[in-house]
Amino acid sequence: MQPKNSIEPMKIPDRGRHLDMEVFINRILNYRYHWHETKYEVTTVLRGRAIYSRGGEAVELGEDDLVVIEPLMGHASLALEKGTLTMTAYFDMAATAGLAEAGSILSFGIYRCDGTNRHEERFRLLRATVADIILSAIDTSPLARDALACHSGLLLPVLMAHFEPTSRPDSRRGELSPISASAIVDFLEAHYMDKVSLEALASYTGYNRTYLSTFFKTNTGLNFHDYLTRIRLKHSLSDLAYTDKQMTAIALDNGFSDLKTFTVVFKSNFHTTPSAYRQTVQGVEKAESVDSRILLDPHDPFVLAKLSSYSQRGLVS
Repeated sequence: MQPKNSIEPMKIPDRGRHLDMEVFINRILNYRYHWHETKYEVTTVLRGRAIYSRGGEAVELGEDDLVVIEPLMGHASLALEKGTLTMTAYFDMAATAGLAEAGSILSFGIYRCDGTNRHEERFRLLRATVADIILSAIDTSPLARDALACHSGLLLPVLMAHFEPTSRPDSRRGELSPISASAIVDFLEAHYMDKVSLEALASYTGYNRTYLSTFFKTNTGLNFHDYLTRIRLKHSLSDLAYTDKQMTAIALDNGFSDLKTFTVVFKSNFHTTPSAYRQTVQGVEKAESVDSRILLDPHDPFVLAKLSSYSQRGLVS
């Protein structure tokens, strides 16, 4: 069992554009399947190799490769080499207010930097910007605060200038209160292993089935079936990595009708079968759970050297 990780993501202060940002260095192990309701993510591999499953595609990333992940895009990462490290920046979609069309979310597309294009200037700039945010955040010199404001303020302009932003509809505009939406999510987390239906949710919440279907998507950004499937996949990953359950038992215990359905859904999301994933993670180091991160101190000598190799601080600070 891993010791509890005591390092927290670094929170970057808002500098006037609601740039609610977190940055951190992460050690990649087994799949951690999740999605962000309102946050964009930029992740770069600092060392090693990893598979990123994202929005229905799976890509292999090596050192210096990166991905851009939009709000509500289900994604997971799996290390292919021991000691694989990444640097990640999250920023809230509130930062894009006024940049997308009314009623829309700013989209940067399904961008990835891999071995075929990792030396393109736009990816170099994006790596450098995130690295400089982290380096400025841990800097103790008198001008560090001004440097941090400068570098954190560059992230969105770099994306806007080099990643062809477009607008996509924002479906999250409804009348369910946050308390009601939270109650629905809690209900699904408690009953994902059962044959949950919209009728059961309607009975639980007191809402009409059609009304509930519409406003469930409004408040979560996903339709009922997709959200429930994501919860089931998250728990099935835990069973595959941490238990010796038979495949059929894992499928049934996590709400899938049979092993065939489970395998098809799993493969469509992770581009591998449940049995192949289990073979990959058996006998190797794993995180405490599928929800846990293993964060590194950015003062680690390798991390500092790597961030410095990306840095443009001398040009901007």
